[in-house]
Amino acid sequence: MDFAIEWHSLFKGAFVATIKTFNPKINFVDGPSEEQSQTGEEGNWQETVKSLFPLQINTLTVNNGEVHFQNFTTTPKVDIAINQIHLVARNFTNTQKLSGNEIASIRGEAKMLDKGQVNLNLELNPLETQPPFNLDFSLKEVPLVELNDFLRAYADIDAEKGTFSLFTEMTGENNQFKGYIKPLFMDVKILDVKEDKAKPLSLLKEAGIGLVSMIFKNYSVDQVATKIPVSGSFDDPKVNIWRTIMNALRNAFIEAINPELDGTVDMGKLVENEKNLRKQRKEERRKERIERREEKREERQARREERKEENN
Repeated sequence: MDFAIEWHSLFKGAFVATIKTFNPKINFVDGPSEEQSQTGEEGNWQETVKSLFPLQINTLTVNNGEVHFQNFTTTPKVDIAINQIHLVARNFTNTQKLSGNEIASIRGEAKMLDKGQVNLNLELNPLETQPPFNLDFSLKEVPLVELNDFLRAYADIDAEKGTFSLFTEMTGENNQFKGYIKPLFMDVKILDVKEDKAKPLSLLKEAGIGLVSMIFKNYSVDQVATKIPVSGSFDDPKVNIWRTIMNALRNAFIEAINPELDGTVDMGKLVENEKNLRKQRKEERRKERIERREEKREERQARREERKEENN
């Protein structure tokens, strides 16, 4: 890890730095109990960061990072890796005084299981307890056979061939959000009767999935897909089931869903709101300066009056 520190800010009691990391690794573990799990949900990280001395990270660069989802208690064991992570995060701070712009950004790309392409574009205000945010995320063409350990452990099925892609755009503030999730399956084969006939329950599940795939497949591009509208609060998210079904039917019989981000979720509102907030705070600071000057003027006037009385 490399640090570049602004020494003049440090002498003023603030830590302002540019950080580069190499080969970092983070593990999320799903276990049968809280003690055996590692989810990253422990504690309120915003309050912890705010309690530190003034801090700003101008740029954080991640080179060749890894994030793993693991479960060592299932059969088979699960280890899903997002690797080759190259990421740049800018303007992360725990105080408004160090940055005129409160919006932080993360731009990154990676591979999933060395095959699927991952792209991330995130903007948020990390100072807020429920941060306003804008998110673009895409995962392209992960071979389903590479996910078989996960599929066997959590769904008791396995894939013979095919790829999985996922696209999502989200925006939100004040614990409310809106957006969509767009999953796509290409050239999928789940059922293998010769291998699965000894496991009747798995065979039945895979036959059901195969039937659904046949109904909703767009045969011209060999694709099963839909677009799932989501909205509401993080405590009570809502899924538009009817629209999800209609989008699946549209993909199958009218027009194949485009395997890309749609660009239909408003990405400008966060920056616009942040600009308005800066103007509001600037006006508040101006009024505070006027009030302080008036208080000092009154104090000086009072001292002059006291001196006059003493002289008399």
